[in-house]
Amino acid sequence: MTPAKAQSSCAHLARRPDLKILWVLDSHVHWTDAYARCCRCEQAYLLETFDLRGNEALLRIAALPPVALQATLRSLRSGSCDLERARAETMHLASAATPTALVLRMHNGELIETLPCAVELPTRNWRELPCDGAWFKRLHAQTL
Repeated sequence: MTPAKAQSSCAHLARRPDLKILWVLDSHVHWTDAYARCCRCEQAYLLETFDLRGNEALLRIAALPPVALQATLRSLRSGSCDLERARAETMHLASAATPTALVLRMHNGELIETLPCAVELPTRNWRELPCDGAWFKRLHAQTL
Protein backbone atom coordinates (compact mmCIF):
# COMPACT_ATOMS: atom_id res chain seq x y z
CA MET A 1 0.00 0.00 0.00
CA THR A 2 1.38 3.37 -0.89
CA PRO A 3 -0.05 6.34 0.99
CA ALA A 4 -0.69 8.18 -2.30
CA LYS A 5 -3.10 5.42 -3.36
CA ALA A 6 -4.78 5.25 0.02
CA GLN A 7 -8.47 5.94 0.40
CA SER A 8 -9.70 7.96 3.31
CA SER A 9 -11.56 5.93 5.87
CA CYS A 10 -14.66 7.02 7.75
CA ALA A 11 -14.07 9.61 10.46
CA HIS A 12 -15.19 7.12 13.13
CA LEU A 13 -11.90 5.24 12.97
CA ALA A 14 -10.02 8.12 14.56
CA ARG A 15 -8.20 7.13 17.76
CA ARG A 16 -10.26 4.22 19.13
CA PRO A 17 -12.12 2.36 16.39
CA ASP A 18 -15.78 1.45 16.76
CA LEU A 19 -15.93 -1.61 14.50
CA LYS A 20 -18.12 -4.69 14.53
CA ILE A 21 -16.39 -7.86 13.38
CA LEU A 22 -18.70 -9.56 10.87
CA TRP A 23 -16.68 -12.56 9.74
CA VAL A 24 -13.32 -13.95 10.87
CA LEU A 25 -11.19 -15.09 7.95
CA ASP A 26 -8.13 -16.34 9.86
CA SER A 27 -6.95 -16.67 13.45
CA HIS A 28 -3.94 -17.35 15.64
CA VAL A 29 -4.56 -17.09 19.40
CA HIS A 30 -7.08 -14.34 18.49
CA TRP A 31 -8.56 -13.45 15.13
CA THR A 32 -6.02 -12.08 12.68
CA ASP A 33 -7.99 -11.25 9.51
CA ALA A 34 -11.64 -10.28 9.33
CA TYR A 35 -14.41 -8.36 7.65
CA ALA A 36 -15.73 -5.51 9.79
CA ARG A 37 -18.18 -2.65 9.61
CA CYS A 38 -18.17 0.75 11.30
CA CYS A 39 -20.88 0.74 13.97
CA ARG A 40 -21.79 4.34 13.19
CA CYS A 41 -21.80 4.72 9.41
CA GLU A 42 -21.81 1.13 8.11
CA GLN A 43 -18.56 1.55 6.08
CA ALA A 44 -17.16 -1.94 5.39
CA TYR A 45 -13.52 -2.90 5.93
CA LEU A 46 -11.08 -5.74 5.42
CA LEU A 47 -8.73 -6.00 8.41
CA GLU A 48 -5.51 -7.96 7.89
CA THR A 49 -2.70 -8.64 10.36
CA PHE A 50 0.83 -7.85 9.20
CA ASP A 51 2.82 -7.94 12.46
CA LEU A 52 2.57 -9.59 15.87
CA ARG A 53 4.25 -8.87 19.21
CA GLY A 54 3.15 -10.96 22.18
CA ASN A 55 -0.59 -10.41 22.61
CA GLU A 56 -0.57 -7.44 20.22
CA ALA A 57 -1.15 -7.26 16.49
CA LEU A 58 -0.98 -4.57 13.82
CA LEU A 59 -3.61 -4.70 11.09
CA ARG A 60 -3.96 -3.08 7.69
CA ILE A 61 -7.32 -1.45 7.03
CA ALA A 62 -8.83 -1.54 3.55
CA ALA A 63 -12.23 -0.13 2.62
CA LEU A 64 -14.65 -2.54 0.94
CA PRO A 65 -17.67 -1.88 -1.25
CA PRO A 66 -20.55 -2.49 1.21
CA VAL A 67 -22.77 -4.19 -1.39
CA ALA A 68 -19.97 -6.59 -2.38
CA LEU A 69 -19.28 -7.43 1.27
CA GLN A 70 -22.97 -8.10 1.87
CA ALA A 71 -23.09 -10.50 -1.08
CA THR A 72 -19.94 -12.31 0.03
CA LEU A 73 -21.19 -12.66 3.61
CA ARG A 74 -24.54 -14.00 2.39
CA SER A 75 -22.70 -16.58 0.31
CA LEU A 76 -20.33 -17.57 3.13
CA ARG A 77 -23.18 -17.94 5.61
CA SER A 78 -25.21 -20.14 3.27
CA GLY A 79 -22.28 -22.49 2.79
CA SER A 80 -21.38 -24.46 -0.28
CA CYS A 81 -20.36 -27.96 -1.22
CA ASP A 82 -17.56 -26.41 -3.31
CA LEU A 83 -14.69 -25.52 -0.96
CA GLU A 84 -12.93 -23.48 -3.63
CA ARG A 85 -15.95 -21.22 -4.10
CA ALA A 86 -15.62 -19.55 -0.69
CA ARG A 87 -11.91 -19.01 -1.24
CA ALA A 88 -12.53 -17.54 -4.70
CA GLU A 89 -15.22 -15.18 -3.36
CA THR A 90 -13.03 -13.91 -0.52
CA MET A 91 -10.10 -13.41 -2.91
CA HIS A 92 -12.37 -11.51 -5.32
CA LEU A 93 -13.62 -9.24 -2.53
CA ALA A 94 -10.03 -8.63 -1.34
CA SER A 95 -9.13 -7.51 -4.86
CA ALA A 96 -11.87 -4.85 -4.60
CA ALA A 97 -10.47 -3.52 -1.30
CA THR A 98 -8.96 -0.02 -1.26
CA PRO A 99 -6.15 0.47 1.29
CA THR A 100 -6.44 3.31 3.79
CA ALA A 101 -3.61 5.31 5.37
CA LEU A 102 -4.41 3.86 8.80
CA VAL A 103 -3.27 0.90 10.88
CA LEU A 104 -5.13 -0.74 13.76
CA ARG A 105 -3.44 -1.90 16.96
CA MET A 106 -5.08 -4.87 18.66
CA HIS A 107 -4.37 -6.21 22.15
CA ASN A 108 -5.77 -9.55 23.34
CA GLY A 109 -8.26 -9.58 20.47
CA GLU A 110 -9.58 -6.06 21.21
CA LEU A 111 -9.06 -3.16 18.83
CA ILE A 112 -7.24 -0.55 20.91
CA GLU A 113 -6.29 2.34 18.66
CA THR A 114 -5.92 3.61 15.12
CA LEU A 115 -2.54 4.90 13.98
CA PRO A 116 -1.73 7.01 10.92
CA CYS A 117 0.64 5.30 8.53
CA ALA A 118 2.70 7.22 5.98
CA VAL A 119 4.88 4.29 4.91
CA GLU A 120 4.30 1.41 2.55
CA LEU A 121 2.99 -1.68 4.34
CA PRO A 122 3.61 -5.29 3.37
CA THR A 123 0.73 -6.76 1.39
CA ARG A 124 1.45 -10.45 1.96
CA ASN A 125 -0.49 -12.63 4.38
CA TRP A 126 0.74 -12.51 7.99
CA ARG A 127 1.66 -16.21 7.80
CA GLU A 128 4.23 -15.33 5.11
CA LEU A 129 5.74 -12.40 7.04
CA PRO A 130 8.33 -12.45 9.86
CA CYS A 131 5.82 -11.05 12.42
CA ASP A 132 8.73 -10.14 14.71
CA GLY A 133 7.43 -6.84 16.12
CA ALA A 134 9.59 -4.71 13.81
CA TRP A 135 6.56 -2.81 12.47
CA PHE A 136 5.60 -1.75 16.00
CA LYS A 137 9.01 -0.06 16.34
CA ARG A 138 8.82 1.45 12.84
CA LEU A 139 5.36 2.97 13.34
CA HIS A 140 6.31 4.22 16.82
CA ALA A 141 9.36 5.99 15.34
CA GLN A 142 7.13 7.51 12.63
CA THR A 143 4.83 9.13 15.22
CA LEU A 144 7.65 10.77 17.23
